[in-house]
Amino acid sequence: MVGATTRPEKADALRALGVDHVIVSSREDVAHAARRLGGVDVVFEMVGGTEAYKRGLACLRPFGRMVVFGAASGELRGALEPVGLMAKNLTVSGYSLTGVVADRARCAPPLAGLVEDVLASARASSQGSRPRHGDDVQAGAIT
Repeated sequence: MVGATTRPEKADALRALGVDHVIVSSREDVAHAARRLGGVDVVFEMVGGTEAYKRGLACLRPFGRMVVFGAASGELRGALEPVGLMAKNLTVSGYSLTGVVADRARCAPPLAGLVEDVLASARASSQGSRPRHGDDVQAGAIT
């Protein structure tokens, strides 16, 4: 598992959470470091905006997924290049916590499924295998 932080003093906290490779973005380019490690299967993107999306997508392996769930930068708009997604068979999905967090019964099952997917992908990657496209479990949709 690869984790990124802006501050070196957070590296130990990430390792305590099970992160194998910590990238400190103030010291090195996250996308370059992730690619040097072979790329990642899933990016959780909470910064928002076109540049953050580009950085996240650049970290992904073919058939990777980026989950957009925030806009900490305050940039509420961003653009993606569809042809770039197609070239590496990438998937981008969005998840808004604002409307569903108050209703725990409604959001818990999809979140549990998403966490299960991510952990299964991380386990498969750490064992040198990758789930085949289409074999991964789909998290339930929130309507």
